[in-house]
Amino acid sequence: MADHAPSIYNTGKARRDALAAAKRHGYVALIDIGSSKIACLMAAVGENAQADITELGGYGALKIVGAGVTRSAGVKQGAIIEVDAVSDAIRRAVASAEAMAGAPVFQALVSFSGGQPRSAIATAEVKIAGDVIERADIDKALNACRPVLPARKGELAHRSTMLPPGRQILQARPINWSIDGEDGLREPAGISASKLSVDLHSLSVDESALKTLASVMAKADLELAGVCAAPQAAGQACLVEDELEYGAACVDIGGGTTSVSLFIRGEMVFADVVRMGGKHITMDLVRGLGLETSDAERLKVLEGSCVAAGVDLDRPLEDSRETGRGARSQRGKPMPSRSDLIGVIRPRMEEILELASDRLDMAGFGHLSGRRVVLTGGASLMAGSIETAQRVFDRQVRLGRPLRLAGLPANFGGPEYSAAAGMAAYWLAPQDDVWKKPKAAPPPAQNHVLRMMHWLRSTW
Repeated sequence: MADHAPSIYNTGKARRDALAAAKRHGYVALIDIGSSKIACLMAAVGENAQADITELGGYGALKIVGAGVTRSAGVKQGAIIEVDAVSDAIRRAVASAEAMAGAPVFQALVSFSGGQPRSAIATAEVKIAGDVIERADIDKALNACRPVLPARKGELAHRSTMLPPGRQILQARPINWSIDGEDGLREPAGISASKLSVDLHSLSVDESALKTLASVMAKADLELAGVCAAPQAAGQACLVEDELEYGAACVDIGGGTTSVSLFIRGEMVFADVVRMGGKHITMDLVRGLGLETSDAERLKVLEGSCVAAGVDLDRPLEDSRETGRGARSQRGKPMPSRSDLIGVIRPRMEEILELASDRLDMAGFGHLSGRRVVLTGGASLMAGSIETAQRVFDRQVRLGRPLRLAGLPANFGGPEYSAAAGMAAYWLAPQDDVWKKPKAAPPPAQNHVLRMMHWLRSTW
């Protein structure tokens, strides 16, 4: 981390300064850049929040005073591919939120699933200089951590490497402190010990993706006050306090990607993104049933299901539009039956969930018996998605919606807006970095996956 710590700290400081400016102004735009839509929630704090503010985990208070959404453009599988198209879409969503709030906004906190986010666990141990642990000892332990990117399932073990050039740490948080071999501490300061060790979770993304995002926000005439990974935002929005504390996974199935996160003791300890989502189901219907994209999307939303249930499975679906063409698609072909629809949707949904399950298993989630999975995102509303997820994960699964937000419009309270709503908690308690001084020699190399599994087993 010696090569990365200065840029980590300087970037984090700049973002904290922008966040502080937003809090002084009293408003911030919480923007979720997705592959199918761009959503903006305009949040107010302090005097601008007025009454009925929401306390978020003791971090502070805020109120949603405006909201806007527009169809996404220039985003593919979470990655920004057209700067002008994305900035124009952001302007439209922000303008709608400002009109509802009756006030302008100048700073934005952005959530996105691009940049190929990767989690890493680093461990470091230091000797205590005095009789009790001081802040300098904590800083020394944190600065000694070196993130190691683990090999994913199907990759060779030797692919695990130190953080390579071109990657930037988006956030880093200590998830466990140990003194003299005893795990489970949250704040070691003031405790008498001879040795202090820390397990640090970091989330890194491609630096080029962050530079592109900065260009988009500049073109949209907004100051980028912070960046929150989509897995973090969705988990913060949907998990209840007990799930955050005792352990749960959040799976957010969006349009072009599926975000996966794991939380324990109130901290995110793992995050990843599967480059597959609801749009892939739509394209499967287009290719498999010969439908136009608009027909496929409409049937997926209105009639789509992952399970064969009900009657008339083999009867052609009715064309609900008043076109006078009866039950026929835009290409003139007969509309498919419900059974045809399920036959295409179910395999793809199972594939998405299995990939998400593989990523969680890589983090050691399989060792956390009894912990549930919270399914959210637009595709989670499809009939039978919860039942399918329960079968794939072999765990209790519930539908997740945004929680703990005052002023959130009713039409923005669905699972498809979880990532946008979750940024409120991040704004009040940013988790960008923990380093104070870039120094200390690197510790010996270690196996990330084994270290994570060992910590989960020993702690839980």
